Amino acid sequence: MATRKPVTAHCPATRWSLDDLVAAFQQQPGSRPPSRSSLWRILEEADLKPHRSVCWLNSHDPDFEAKAHTICQLYIKALRFFQEGRLVICADEKTGMQILQRAYPTQPVQPSKPEKREDEYIRHGVRALLASFVVPTGQLVWNLGQTRTSADWAAHLTTVVQQLPVMQRYDWVVDNLHTHWSLGNLHPSGPPHGML
Repeated sequence: MATRKPVTAHCPATRWSLDDLVAAFQQQPGSRPPSRSSLWRILEEADLKPHRSVCWLNSHDPDFEAKAHTICQLYIKALRFFQEGRLVICADEKTGMQILQRAYPTQPVQPSKPEKREDEYIRHGVRALLASFVVPTGQLVWNLGQTRTSADWAAHLTTVVQQLPVMQRYDWVVDNLHTHWSLGNLHPSGPPHGML
């Protein structure tokens, strides 16, 4: 019963609690319901946690497995590729980061007194972090700006290529965000070789 949705036992909850499970067993005609502690022990031994849930993203891409395999192989072979003149780079962005400053300086710790940090702050707007991780070397190249447009992304790619050794090929692993795939970024003057 714990592996089914509560609604199948006419329980209004979205996830089973221990009390809901006990009540559902008690409503079953002709059965001897387990005690709360016995039910807990049974769930524990079966490693079932019906009260817990995690989020996951279901891909609707029929080629997801093949694409994921290709990317994983790039990561696995990144060091060998590097020795052969091919560089694997993983890139992404983090937007909407608030830049805050404390209104008053932090007071240092003193004997019998903890550090005191001012609760009030001054806002300095938001920033977007564009970052590229060079897989075989661990190098990180980043740009911090106010926006995350296609032009910002193209400028970031240029910055990355300028800071890295000249290679025969660059493999960029990026997500499907439209700024990564704009025509300006796919132009021959854009990043050398393809993006995955």
